[in-house]
Amino acid sequence: YLHRGVPVLVEWADLTGHWVIAVGYDDRGDTDPANDVLIFADSYDKYDDHADGYTFVNANRFYWLWFDAFYFDRLTWRTMITVSRPWP
Repeated sequence: YLHRGVPVLVEWADLTGHWVIAVGYDDRGDTDPANDVLIFADSYDKYDDHADGYTFVNANRFYWLWFDAFYFDRLTWRTMITVSRPWP
C-alpha cells in the first residue's frame, strides 16, 4: 500500500498496543534491509528528536512487534486498516 501512496493504519505491540499511521518507507539508500525504516504519523511521536507528529522506527523491529496480545482477547498478528476510494 505504501508503494502506491496509500497510508496504512497499523496496530503494534509498542506501548502495550499502539495505533499509528504508516505513511512512508525509507531504505536509507543502501541495500541492507536491516537499515530500512517505516515512517509513521504518530500522535505519541517519541522516537526521534523532532516533535512534529512524524516518527520513524526500524522496519525489522516493527515487523516483529506488529501484533497485539489483547485484541479480541487473543493474539492477533499484522492488524492493519486501509481506506481508499472505489475504482472507477
